[in-house]
Amino acid sequence: MFFDTGPTAKEIAKVLPDAHTLLVATNSPETAFELRETCGEVKVVGDSLRPTSDALVGPSAESYLRKTNFDIVFLETDAVQSDGGLSVSNEDEARLKSLLCDGGRLVILVADGSKLERQSFREFADVGDIDILVTESAVSDEMRNVLERAGVEILDNLLPAA
Repeated sequence: MFFDTGPTAKEIAKVLPDAHTLLVATNSPETAFELRETCGEVKVVGDSLRPTSDALVGPSAESYLRKTNFDIVFLETDAVQSDGGLSVSNEDEARLKSLLCDGGRLVILVADGSKLERQSFREFADVGDIDILVTESAVSDEMRNVLERAGVEILDNLLPAA
């Protein structure tokens, strides 16, 4: 499994059941600390720490991701555009996310509702590169049509129980 940098992927890492034989990788130092509690081995991928996102990026991360396949990727994005494009604010992170889409057997985009129907600086993939969208809010009819045409399973309106 690979856990992308971001608060939603980190929350998933927190609730991962004990799986001491599971090999996981991440480019998030914070998520790595969460995963070490329950997983057998945690690979930390990246060269340089970006101060605004706490993402590890760089040439060694790109090389690692080009040569590695993951059963499951928990991917984050800054924006899911109305046309289905996925984009982020940084080119280094965009390159890593594109490689994650290529190297994941099952790519699960975890995005809070504020990311839907928005646009950011650098496009790295489109919704056809993901398998499942998980979000806490309702997906609009227009966005649902774009996602369904691309074959994306939608798990929306997932508010935590009070």
